[in-house]
Amino acid sequence: MADRSELWRTWLEAHLWIERPGGDGWWHISPRPDGVVGEWPLATPVYLLTAYNPRGEDLPLEENEKRLEELAAYLQKELVAAVRSLGASEDGSWMEPGFALLDVAEAQALAIARRFEQAAIYAWRAERLEVVGALDEGRTSVGWSLDEEPRGPASD
Repeated sequence: MADRSELWRTWLEAHLWIERPGGDGWWHISPRPDGVVGEWPLATPVYLLTAYNPRGEDLPLEENEKRLEELAAYLQKELVAAVRSLGASEDGSWMEPGFALLDVAEAQALAIARRFEQAAIYAWRAERLEVVGALDEGRTSVGWSLDEEPRGPASD
C-alpha cells in the first residue's frame, strides 16, 4: 500500500468532476484549503468512489477498468442512483474514474467502498469536501468551489 499520509494529501488536493444529474454537463469541484465553500447545488450530500487501485495499490489499467465495470453493475443491481465522476491531481498525473452516489447514507457509501476495497471515499456536502476513511479510520476536510463545464473533464 502506498504511504497513507501521502495518499490522503493527494486526495485532499484532487479536483473532482461529477456528471450533472440529467446529463446536461459536469460540475468541477476544486479544493479550497482555506475552508471557503461555494453555492451548494443539491439537496443531499454526494459520495464519490471508484473501484480503481484497491487498498491504494496500483493495478494495470485493464484490471482497474474491469473493477469499475463490476462497480457499475453492482450499483445498478442494488438500485443505487449514481452518475459518472472523475478524480484527478491538479497536474493530471493521477486520474481515476468512478461514480457519485446520490441519495444514499454515508454508511451505505462506505459499505460499498469496503466491498471494492477502497481506502477512502469523498463526501461532498454544503459545508465541506471530506475524505472519509473506508478501510481505516480517518476523516479530513477542505472547502470547495464549483464550476460548470458543459463537455466534462476530457474536453480540456
